[in-house]
Amino acid sequence: IVYRYNSSSSSSINSSSSSSSTNSTNSTNSSSGGGNNVEKRVQGFIAPPPPPLSLPEHMKLNREIVNMIGADEVLKLVERRGDSFNFINVATAMASLPKVAKRGKHPHERMLVGKVISTDARFSRLLLLASEHCPSFTARECANVMYGLSVLHTDLGVARASDATLVTQLVAGVERQTGDLKPREVIKTLRVLGTLEAAKAAISAPGWAALALAVERAAPEMRPSEVWSTLDAISKLEWMATSAMSASGWTALAAAAERTAPAMSGHEVAYALQGFTHLPAAAAAAMSSSGWSALCAAAERTAPTM
Repeated sequence: IVYRYNSSSSSSINSSSSSSSTNSTNSTNSSSGGGNNVEKRVQGFIAPPPPPLSLPEHMKLNREIVNMIGADEVLKLVERRGDSFNFINVATAMASLPKVAKRGKHPHERMLVGKVISTDARFSRLLLLASEHCPSFTARECANVMYGLSVLHTDLGVARASDATLVTQLVAGVERQTGDLKPREVIKTLRVLGTLEAAKAAISAPGWAALALAVERAAPEMRPSEVWSTLDAISKLEWMATSAMSASGWTALAAAAERTAPAMSGHEVAYALQGFTHLPAAAAAAMSSSGWSALCAAAERTAPTM
């Protein structure tokens, strides 16, 4: 392959017919000098980098939402582009709104922001979009939207975030897809059920049982922070702790606690131990002697940092 560069004209690429002619030409070029024309030949082919792939519109929107730093930015985008949102964009906007609204603000400032959001027509539009797209939500989107509503309601005082109609839709979506819940989404769902009365009222007895099975399935994949978060969340849900969780579910959580104990930080050990003390006796009974030893060793290891 020959790359030819001409300072007075555009560059061109020619193909060499044989290695001998290439070598001959290279030697000629190396000996020639002066003039405005400079020619270089390179053995092999150096392909230029491909142009960046154009992202689908919904992916561009998602990036834009994730990179926003204020609640007003999110709501402005809802106003301008809400009609172009797909179900992922709606879920991302709902999950991002409380994060950016809380960021860097003291509790009393959060409540002031919450009051503004509560009366904002653009927030009403976002709630409507969530309801319209809810049938398309996967378990992940249902959990993320519910968690966003829970934070808006609990941390920012947005009463409208506990809208029973929308929350009931989302709980039904989770119930249908509990088999797809990952550890983080299980925890978010448990947290919502502990903070939003509308969610707790909407979930059915089979829904509780399905969620307990989701905890059991997710336990082997849980990280240290997810183990104590699950224990803590279940301890705040009486029906879940006393009726829905099975012996095999407690055993799975106990095994997860034992497995992750060596990697736990001081506060993770403390919360895990606290979780077991606030749960039914069946939870503690599921812990083996080696499990308790692992947690005690973790507590001893991290004691200087507590």
